[in-house]
Amino acid sequence: MIEETKQEEKQRWTIENDDALKWTLDKIRSLQLYQAANTKHVEEVQKRADKENEALQKDIDNFTQLVNEYTQPKFDADPEYRFKSTAGNVTFDKQRDKWNYNTAMLLKQLDGTKWVKVKENRSIDKTGIKNNFKVQDGKVFNPETGEVLKGINVVQGTKQMKIKF
Repeated sequence: MIEETKQEEKQRWTIENDDALKWTLDKIRSLQLYQAANTKHVEEVQKRADKENEALQKDIDNFTQLVNEYTQPKFDADPEYRFKSTAGNVTFDKQRDKWNYNTAMLLKQLDGTKWVKVKENRSIDKTGIKNNFKVQDGKVFNPETGEVLKGINVVQGTKQMKIKF
C-alpha cells in the first residue's frame, strides 16, 4: 500500500482537456506575476540596504578619521607606533614609492646602454633601473657614474593607517 502511494506521487501530472490547459496557463501567469512581484520587492529592499550602507559607510569614515587624527601625531613622534587591543589594532604601513617615467627623455639619455630594451620598438628596462639605480631626494642616479636620470622622478611612498579586527 505504501509503495502504491509513492508510485502515485511520482506520476507526472498531465493536461488531459481544455479546462486543464486553461488552468495551467492561469497558473503560469500567476507564477510569473508572483515572480515579478518578488523581483520588485528585492529591488526595493536592495535600494533600502544601499541607502543604509551609505549612511553606515559615512559613520565608518568619520570614526576612521577620528582614529587617524588621534594616532597620526603619535606615529609622527614614534615611527614604530602601534596600537593593539581586543577592540582592534592600528598600524601604519608604508606605501610603495611612485616612479614617474618620461620615456622619451630616458630613451635619449640612456640610448646605447643596457637599460634600453630593444624589441620591435625601444623601451626602458624599468625593473633593471629600479633594482640597480639609487634614489636620493626624489632623483634617480646611476651609482657607478653618479649621473642623474632626468626622465624619472620618484614620489616617496607615504604611510597609510590600517585598522584590523
